[in-house]
Amino acid sequence: MEGSATSSNIAHSKDLVLHELETLFSELQSSTERTELIAEIDRAILRSTFLPKEVLDLIVQKCLVKIGCRHGQVVEYRRNRLMVTASSDPTRVGDELPLMHSLCGLAITTGTVQHCPDLTKLHPESYVRFHDDTASELVVLIRPELSQRILGVLDLERQALGEFDSAAIAFAELLARQAAITLSHTQTWKGANILYEISTSLLSGQLALEQSYQTILDSILNGLDFAHGQILRVLGDDEL
Repeated sequence: MEGSATSSNIAHSKDLVLHELETLFSELQSSTERTELIAEIDRAILRSTFLPKEVLDLIVQKCLVKIGCRHGQVVEYRRNRLMVTASSDPTRVGDELPLMHSLCGLAITTGTVQHCPDLTKLHPESYVRFHDDTASELVVLIRPELSQRILGVLDLERQALGEFDSAAIAFAELLARQAAITLSHTQTWKGANILYEISTSLLSGQLALEQSYQTILDSILNGLDFAHGQILRVLGDDEL
């Protein structure tokens, strides 16, 4: 009996060691995949000269491959509106999503990632879906590091019920960070172009100085999530 118990303990120890090794190799493989993924998207950002379409399309494509979802899309948040910028369903690009009664809208308004493992349990009027066969959904916030400003969401859908596993969520968060880099660079690039155009117009006399203020303000409002803004000029001791 004692020899049998010892053999059982040895076999159990071997199983634990094998399990720990499998876990270690799995983590190493996942880490390598994430590093390679970041490098690939970074190269795409540089190639695109800060034009987001091909980079965001690549991010959506990676969602389908790495996370195993049937549908993915990048949704930008613009002046209190949700617009589909990139999608695995090209016919949806340009569509506006509702801020109310959608996981995307809920993620934006609460500032937290949203996960619904079984959409069939929701009341039909509590959630708006574009795909009737979607069973579960994960919505990850897109926002720059060290910033609370939300640029949009990465919306992932699949037919299978249940939770997305930790590896899938890790990849989704990584892709969302890359999407934030892409959108931030795009806004910077647009801002530089707008300033160049305004400067050129001022130098050529096509645009008066007073008109340039409104042009700059309109550009800021169109690029950021503000409904109202104003530019103040200081003339002597008076503030206008």
